[in-house]
Amino acid sequence: DSITAAGEAAVAAFDPALDNPAIQCERSSPVWLWGPPGLATSISEVDGNVVIYHESMDTARVVHMGMDQHPDGIERSDMGHSIGRWDGDTLVIDTAGFAAGVLRGSMLHSDQLTLEERLFVDGDSGRLQIRWTANEPVYYAEPLRGSQELQSTDQEIMRYDCIPESPETH
Repeated sequence: DSITAAGEAAVAAFDPALDNPAIQCERSSPVWLWGPPGLATSISEVDGNVVIYHESMDTARVVHMGMDQHPDGIERSDMGHSIGRWDGDTLVIDTAGFAAGVLRGSMLHSDQLTLEERLFVDGDSGRLQIRWTANEPVYYAEPLRGSQELQSTDQEIMRYDCIPESPETH
């Protein structure tokens, strides 16, 4: 495992029962949002940009196309600031400007996280392939990598309308 001492300290201070963003109806990261099974995602073009809408937590991400670099003074957020470009039939998304948070599960990240996602449709299966690489130099000595595969569906995207849980409700 490539976790650093700072990463171990952050994990030790993290209580999944209380600090999990999903319990508080908060978004976590683009990586987290690709994962919830049964929740639809739509990808569309709006005003020359790509908009990725995840039913999970009613999250819309704007991927700014045609930008070579992130602007100065980005306000850090859980979704960061995304810029995109096409590499053949692959959409390459570069995201920076994250606030410290949860990448997925109990995998934490600092505000130094950068993320590259590569999205393409597999010609044989017709499924959307998502490959991601997270560079998190504070908590991990090596890049983190993962993948996800999504099947096209005609499922209507519904509002998630999450209701936060609290220890008092259990």
